[in-house]
Amino acid sequence: MEAKASKSKKRVLLPTWAADIVYFDDLEIERGQYANFKAEEMKKYDLVATGEGNFAFTEFATHRDSMYATLKILEMMLNNDVKLSDIINSIPSFYYHTSKAPCTQSLKGKMMRMFLEDAKDKESSTLDGVKIWLDKNDWILMIPNQYNDHLNLYIQAENDEKGEAILAEYTAKIKKWSNT
Repeated sequence: MEAKASKSKKRVLLPTWAADIVYFDDLEIERGQYANFKAEEMKKYDLVATGEGNFAFTEFATHRDSMYATLKILEMMLNNDVKLSDIINSIPSFYYHTSKAPCTQSLKGKMMRMFLEDAKDKESSTLDGVKIWLDKNDWILMIPNQYNDHLNLYIQAENDEKGEAILAEYTAKIKKWSNT
């Protein structure tokens, strides 16, 4: 809202697992790993956020602050005469789901290799696990949990039917790959 009103671009950093189906003309959104930041790096962005509601408005501080974020969002809404219901109604409906697939520590390397093999001939990224785009808006991201015996799965799709199909397909693949 602020970027549009001031006819400027705001820089935003989101993690690799954040939904990317909604586009904003006035934001330069970079996606990357959401860990181990130095203050100088964070100050390159106007906002560092997750898809789960953690916000760091770097004009105030280089760490997440829920009270400041709440007040900042309310201020932007008031300054731009926008209602919360208008914001909610402007967001298109899509499927976004996180899931955990059981996987022992000893199989996590194999799962990375199998996901990379599955990604051949598809657009993919290994920035933070293995992310595979199945088409323009549908993707799955697998990040091995470094502390527990499971894989973290993040799925985005244009609708529930496609999203559930992606989840079922890759859950079945993980089970198959675990047993071979």
